Order: sequence, then C-alpha cells, then structure tokens
Amino acid sequence: MKRIMIFIIIIISIAKVEALNVTLDSCIDGDTARFIVNNQSVKVRFLSINAPEIEGEDKKAEYMGEEAKNYTCELLTNAKNIKLEFDNNSNTKDKYDRLLAWIWVDDGLLQELLVKKGLVKVDYIYDEYLYVPYLCQIEKEAYNNKIGIWEKEKKLGYCSKVEDNNYTLEELKNSKLEDIEITNPRIFIVLVILFFILFIFLITIYILKRS
Repeated sequence: MKRIMIFIIIIISIAKVEALNVTLDSCIDGDTARFIVNNQSVKVRFLSINAPEIEGEDKKAEYMGEEAKNYTCELLTNAKNIKLEFDNNSNTKDKYDRLLAWIWVDDGLLQELLVKKGLVKVDYIYDEYLYVPYLCQIEKEAYNNKIGIWEKEKKLGYCSKVEDNNYTLEELKNSKLEDIEITNPRIFIVLVILFFILFIFLITIYILKRS
C-alpha cells in the first residue's frame, strides 16, 4: 500500500495532474480531510487557507473552529462530486506529508465558500497560487463586514499586502485551462510511461514471490 501511495504522489508531482476525482473518507476539521484516492485513504490539507483550531489533546478550541469544521464536513458529506485540483506553483505535499490541493465541491471551490463566510483566513502562501488574488478580494469583503472570525480579528494577515483587484474565479480558472491545453500531450506521455513502469514493477514482485 505504501508503494502505491508513493506512486500516486510521483504521478501528481511529475505529470502535474490537474484534477482528481475523489470520495470523502473522513472530515477532520475546517481545512483538512481524508479522501479516497485510487482506493487509498489520503490526508489532504486545503491549499492557501487556515481554519481556527478545534479542541484536541494538545490544543484549545479557537473562535469559530467548530463552525468551520461543521460547515466543511456538511459540504463534503453531502457533495455529489469532489475534485482535488493541484496548483503548479505549490508543493504537492506539506511538511506533515499531507497532499495540498484546491477542493472543488459540486463545481464550487470550497476555499472560496469558507473565506466568504469568514470561517478561515487566507494563509500559508509561499508562491503565486492560482486563486489567491480572488480569495483575498472576498476575504477583504468579509473583514470589512465583520463576518465570522472577523468579528474578533482586528487585522488582515497575508491579504493586507495584496492589492485590490477585479479578478473573478472564472477568469482565473480559465487562465489555468489555457495552460492545460499546452501541457496535456506531455502529461499523457508521462502517465503512460509511469503506468508501464508500475505494471513491470508489480509483475516483478509477483514473480519473485512465486519463485
């Protein structure tokens, strides 16, 4: 199982797979969940946001932490379709070995919905991630209207340094699609090669066990 999980990570990292259809395994909190990817349970951290903590063994509950968790879990549990989208400017995994991804729930971006309701902050930005300019735009609206966590939070974080813009989510998504059209042939070739290598590897393991 561990070898298969490593292979999944290699495919995502090298081939730059743009989106992955998944099913929910379990919801953890406002910005983390486990999904079934190729029959394996994988822990995923939602890219570019940070939800308030919920109460745990070594941490105290933060304001709106339970609300963020409940909202995230409700959306994921009731979703008919969930996709993970990987950002070309982001690492595939974080330092805790969690996949990093944009989460699409029935064609809606989960990060957008959480930011709009003031349940999370735009945070952990280490490069020019695709949807961050738009998320900062709606975070400032939530901040100005004192929605959710912004009832108590007095200062914006990362987004305070981002200039106002008029981007829409659709515009940013379309700019990504234009890039995909150029890279698709390379992705297909790399995937074929990797799957062929996996096939040879599994056959070799089978032969060795039989001998």
